[in-house]
Amino acid sequence: MRRRPQTIVTTVGTLLAASAIAAPSAMAADPSQYCGNSTLTQIFDGTGTAEPMASSGLLGLSDPELFKSAYNEWVMLAAGLDEGSPNSGIDIYASWLGASEPLSSAATDWTIGNTPLVARPSSGAWDDFGIETPSFVWTGSESRIYYTGSDDAYDHQDDPGANFAIGYMRWNGSAWERHGDPVIEAYHSWESWNGYDFVLEPAIRKYGSSYYMQYGAGDPSGASADHGGMATATSTDGVSWPTANRELTWDAYDVKIVAGFSFWTSNHENVNSRYETVFGTLGNALVSWAGIWWAESDTASQDPSDFTTFTHLAQTSASTGLDWHDDKMFAPTFKYEDNKIWVFFRAVDGDNGPGRPHIGRFYCSTA
Repeated sequence: MRRRPQTIVTTVGTLLAASAIAAPSAMAADPSQYCGNSTLTQIFDGTGTAEPMASSGLLGLSDPELFKSAYNEWVMLAAGLDEGSPNSGIDIYASWLGASEPLSSAATDWTIGNTPLVARPSSGAWDDFGIETPSFVWTGSESRIYYTGSDDAYDHQDDPGANFAIGYMRWNGSAWERHGDPVIEAYHSWESWNGYDFVLEPAIRKYGSSYYMQYGAGDPSGASADHGGMATATSTDGVSWPTANRELTWDAYDVKIVAGFSFWTSNHENVNSRYETVFGTLGNALVSWAGIWWAESDTASQDPSDFTTFTHLAQTSASTGLDWHDDKMFAPTFKYEDNKIWVFFRAVDGDNGPGRPHIGRFYCSTA
């Protein structure tokens, strides 16, 4: 029988068939006892002082996505900046392990490809500045990578300062190519922020014949009149996402007031007919609820009332002595392997800030 956690968890998906998977063990109240904190490992060093980042030519990588290739290789997609022209925009890069190498492999076992998967279009396109936050989907006939596209830099202040939409690229047999137009642009009032289109950070999986997307929309702080949060959308082909099928399911304002925290990024999977999600709550080491959480539901719905179990897997905490994640831990992705749930995530340290992100990893035993 599948053993459930007794505290808090989220939803994320895997491309691999899962069997006899148990939920992460229940966490104790002491943050030092959270299963993830004791196994935290820095995979990609955003400061560029440790390999394999040091010789990659990139200024940090962020927002990881994992999938298993047809060659039995783990592939990690992530967004990064070219060290030689950091102000020119952001692109998606691929890193990989050797065939049959496990997710427990050392950081130096990863090979970082320093060529963007797809070239950004000419000036004036909806995604001419940024192509980031990848989400991989095998449709049954082709490979796609959905992504956030932007027309300028995000200023991280009172509004985004740029328009954000969601599109995808596809593998044509020899190279990745952009689909062209975005598949989701702002339509509902909660999908905008101070006059800017703001839909981004998709997490897409295909369950049966339907596509399910979680994405961020509107003001993530929940503080302004445009407060958004986490939204969901459904599609029959992954290209057309009707506006009637898009819903704000985790209102940032309501969650912040009722639950005491806000969150922005998540991922989800169907595991043994259960729908799991993993999400990051935004906050630094001074906030007890900050870090990475897991939850599960009987359905693919992202209505908070559908979740039956939640578990705090890892806390953003300077007490571990690992200051590369002492400011934020978010944008997680997860897979199951060797009786463990492996979570890769984006980390920010208080000294270098969001411009030099790290990618970290932890695991929790499910045995």
